[in-house]
Amino acid sequence: MQKLTIAPACMVAASIIFVSIFTACSKSGNSTPQTTDQVALNASASADNQADAVYNDVTSNVMGVNSEIGLGTGIGVFVADANNVAPWETGWQHCFTVTISPEAIGVYPKTVTLDFGPGCEGRDGHMRKGKIITVYTGPMFVAGSIATTTLQDFYFDTLHVEGTHTLTNNSTADNHIFNSVIQDGKITSPSGNYVVWNRTRTWTQTEGNGTPYIPLDDVYNITGSSNGTVYVGASSFQWTASITQPLIHKFLCPWNVSGQIEINSVNVKSTLDFGDGTCDRKATLTINGNIFEIIW
Repeated sequence: MQKLTIAPACMVAASIIFVSIFTACSKSGNSTPQTTDQVALNASASADNQADAVYNDVTSNVMGVNSEIGLGTGIGVFVADANNVAPWETGWQHCFTVTISPEAIGVYPKTVTLDFGPGCEGRDGHMRKGKIITVYTGPMFVAGSIATTTLQDFYFDTLHVEGTHTLTNNSTADNHIFNSVIQDGKITSPSGNYVVWNRTRTWTQTEGNGTPYIPLDDVYNITGSSNGTVYVGASSFQWTASITQPLIHKFLCPWNVSGQIEINSVNVKSTLDFGDGTCDRKATLTINGNIFEIIW
């Protein structure tokens, strides 16, 4: 795909899903009015993109709790601190608590509660508060194990996040494969505008299989689809989205680094492109030749 460069003045932040007036950016950086369909699709694409990033964070935390329950620590909120002290080493400082019940090794089901209290800034710069509560039927590195996550008064930065997240290990003898399902996901902004969202993803590991206890070198190929509705003021826009080129997700990066999603809303289709493999928080959205840079 031809590389497209957008002028800085045309950047569209993730908060676009919570405002009702948009401007389209041409390749040259000139602003032109959008049609109603383009507004709907832009809002829908941005909503899908942001919801994906927020729930990917939940997935990383479910997998990263420790090497007995998850895939090994060091991912999600379980990264080393500023002094490179890892979570399992004495002196590691963090601002959340982890409760495991029952504590006995090998006894399942287990309930793991990550409590971020009234506010806890992670090493990634994001503020989390509230609780992520996950029930594990078995260790997540064992095929057949299921982790079901609910969120209690949970906020990611200023966004209130709700919904049920189910992660199932469908691995084979040759590869790690996980199925991730979001049911009744909801993300609400301080303004009261919100997104409701459902998603199915299949994560297939493509790198890092030779180091099962070091998840930081893991890379996953992601396929699947999603659908939702974004509510902006008195307006609402529905969309469906399908991954047309597998998304590439590295545990070292909180965002997808490449891949494409086709998004359909009203009578318009668009393509959301995550780039060339660079770890950044940017994606480009193309609608009828108009190009938007989305940042979240």
